[in-house]
Amino acid sequence: MNHFDPTFLARSKAAFLSKDQITLADLKRLAEADSSLTGSQRRDLASALNRVEQLFQTPLMRLEAVPRRVREVFASKSPAQLDLSEKTFANIRSLVAKAVQRYGQPVSPLTKRIPVSPSWQDLLDRIAIAYQRQALYRLATYCSVMGIAPEEVTTETLLGLFEAVEAEEAIKNPRDVLKNTIANWNRSARTVPGWPQALLCSPFRQEPYALPLSAFPSSFQGDIVLWRERMANPDPLDEEAPARALRPATIEHRIYNFRQFASALVQSSHLPAEAITSLNVLFQPEAFKAALRFFLDRSGKKTQRVHNLARSMRLIGKHYGRLDEATLATLEKVCRKLDPGDRRQMTERNRKRLGQFDDPRNVGRLLTFPEQEARRAAAEKNPLRAAKAMERAVAVDLLICCGLRIGSLRTLELSDFTWLSSGRAVLVVPAERTKTGRPLEFEINAEITARLKYHIAAFRSRLPETESPYLFPGLGGGPRSTTAMADAIRRGMCRAGLEMNPHLFRHAIAKITVEADPGAYLAVSRVLGHTTLDTTMGHYLGTESKAAGRHVDRLLSEAKAKAVKGAR
Repeated sequence: MNHFDPTFLARSKAAFLSKDQITLADLKRLAEADSSLTGSQRRDLASALNRVEQLFQTPLMRLEAVPRRVREVFASKSPAQLDLSEKTFANIRSLVAKAVQRYGQPVSPLTKRIPVSPSWQDLLDRIAIAYQRQALYRLATYCSVMGIAPEEVTTETLLGLFEAVEAEEAIKNPRDVLKNTIANWNRSARTVPGWPQALLCSPFRQEPYALPLSAFPSSFQGDIVLWRERMANPDPLDEEAPARALRPATIEHRIYNFRQFASALVQSSHLPAEAITSLNVLFQPEAFKAALRFFLDRSGKKTQRVHNLARSMRLIGKHYGRLDEATLATLEKVCRKLDPGDRRQMTERNRKRLGQFDDPRNVGRLLTFPEQEARRAAAEKNPLRAAKAMERAVAVDLLICCGLRIGSLRTLELSDFTWLSSGRAVLVVPAERTKTGRPLEFEINAEITARLKYHIAAFRSRLPETESPYLFPGLGGGPRSTTAMADAIRRGMCRAGLEMNPHLFRHAIAKITVEADPGAYLAVSRVLGHTTLDTTMGHYLGTESKAAGRHVDRLLSEAKAKAVKGAR
């Protein structure tokens, strides 16, 4: 890459910075020196600016004194996340806005402040879709400043763009800019005539260690084909065959495990690829331990993921490899030693995240989010933004009332719903679209059904690809991607002051329900679609001990009062 030299990244840091940029630190100095203000006015402005530095943990000298930047800063955290009241948060924001209005200088948007070179402008003009063109303006601007022609862009160019965006600090997550840039550049390479054909990928992506199946002998690949057939169409008279066919997703995941194990042996130099001639090679004790040593070294400690991988491979060795008792006993000992001891309990990360629901206000924010988001959609004038807001409301409705996993949620089809005359709906998720391979059935209450119908009738048609059969349509007529679905939900919940991902809803439902009714374990287990109560108790509950203690205390107090009354 002819533009990548030792000073490339250093020069990139200044690509988007304005030379006469005024910061919030400058505003603070101007306010403190303004004799036209009263003493209390000066103190209030300075105090508000100091609070911004403390609350958002960013030096004032690194924050541009422009309305856009101030809006971004205050939008990045909610009052609840900062442990402030709505009124205090609004007062600080109002004072900072006044300071910017009084002392700040208007700064033009980046793409107007920095001209795009003719070659880049010519390329951008070929893109017919507005959002696709807009998504590449920042790259075009950066390359214009750095003197990089369109045909010279490579993945390494993105390292410089990242440095420029991070130094500019106008974007909350610079990696999101890279992600969006990569997606739209590669889309343009496929669809725009004359676009450079170099495909981009993340410059931060680690080199994959897992080799393709084609790197291994044909006998190994053939053994996997036989295993796949056995798992997809098990012989009911074969006592070693599975009781029922495995789901396609499970089969593909296990085949990836085979690739992982075989690749670990090659990467650790335990065996060359040509020596891995069958699946049984992976189950030999020394090879088994060598592969697991590779994963332990990568993780730095015993983890549930490594333990699960070891257990899965041992079971496959037992039932498909037909290993002898001595070999199985050795593999079992290895699996036991790899057990981190937390398999039957909630992870520490989820335990910490669920702590936010010890505050009743956050429980209220979660449970009223769909209603609030639906109101926001109704008030939104932009048709697409309104549709996306209503879509988020419906997605969170279904996460709360049905406890769906993200895989089942994103693949819901309109035909999965049956509309009852009572104003309710019945949702049936087919077995092939559930993790457990069993169908799920839910009766949805009238309030959520009304929102769902309203979304389908008035908002869904504003989204792209609405000819799709899916409730949440994605590109190409398929379902919304897991990443896009999860990101939309996560961002929406963040605005509400909650740190949530789609899977955490399942834990939150269990916590809130069982704390309200300590006897509701079985109902929660059924809603979450667990095949055993042990799974619910082990992985989804464990934060409700305080609520259970209050419940027991209340029962004891009632028993005490009854005993005292009876003794009189």
